[in-house]
Amino acid sequence: MNHRMMNMYHTDVHEAFYGIVSALSVHQLAAQGEMLYLATRIEQENVINHTDEEGFTPLMWAAAHGQIAVVEFLLQNGADPQLLGKGRESALSLACSKGYTDIVKMLLDCGVDVNEYDWEGSYEGPKGPQVQGCSGTWGEYSSPTNL
Repeated sequence: MNHRMMNMYHTDVHEAFYGIVSALSVHQLAAQGEMLYLATRIEQENVINHTDEEGFTPLMWAAAHGQIAVVEFLLQNGADPQLLGKGRESALSLACSKGYTDIVKMLLDCGVDVNEYDWEGSYEGPKGPQVQGCSGTWGEYSSPTNL
């Protein structure tokens, strides 16, 4: 392939990739760690706390998929870590269920209440399911300094 054809090929591939990525929802972008496209969409469309059909926000998707850089970006740009999905899931419970302790710590440092909700939406006190979901990875939660 000559240089001109190579440039045309590269441009076509880039445009095709951009078309595919731009068709993804903000939730898919967050889950896949597509920071550049996610940041652009959030800036253009103000969808940082937009929920999908299950009530999940981009922050919940990023937390559930271990996308720590995306979680940090979303929190710094105003994502609400207290929001709950339709099944009462939170970014914290999703990160706990997968063992993403760095994300758990980040959310706790943002003031998310570990004791507020369980999977059924009722208060369980200090030994609620969210704490137990993470206990196998880093021990029982008592304060952010123990992480």
